[in-house]
Amino acid sequence: MARGSEVRVVGLIDFRRELKALEGDTNWARELTKVHQKVARKGASAARAEASAMGGQQRHFASSIGGRGLATSARIEVSGEANAVFWGTKGKGTGWNTEFGTTQNPPWVGASWDTGVAGEGPYAINDAIAKNVEEIVDFYSEMLDDLARRAFPD
Repeated sequence: MARGSEVRVVGLIDFRRELKALEGDTNWARELTKVHQKVARKGASAARAEASAMGGQQRHFASSIGGRGLATSARIEVSGEANAVFWGTKGKGTGWNTEFGTTQNPPWVGASWDTGVAGEGPYAINDAIAKNVEEIVDFYSEMLDDLARRAFPD
């Protein structure tokens, strides 16, 4: 991608299909999900560190950032109670200090942002991806190569 750091693996759908077709004792499609889980956890760990370094609410809710690996992707997610801290809120907000004209949450990040661009998207998370994109992509590549070697040893 020209601007962001979203990673798309060309041929991943076909690779997954081939893994599913393999017979034997190992469920190779599940192994691909495990790769995505490891990549997601690595990204989430970087995002938690970034959130902790920000201080305030982000530090308090850093543990709410987690990684989730699916068969088709790796994702960084925020648990429900911490959404406002990392995604921000629209308008005046809620909480005890709204009567004083302030809000306890950062401004809403909007819906038009690129993955892995510092200063855009969810607070702490997108900045962490931007800072660590090369390391995360290298890790992902190594994990996919390892899986391919194990699944297709010939």
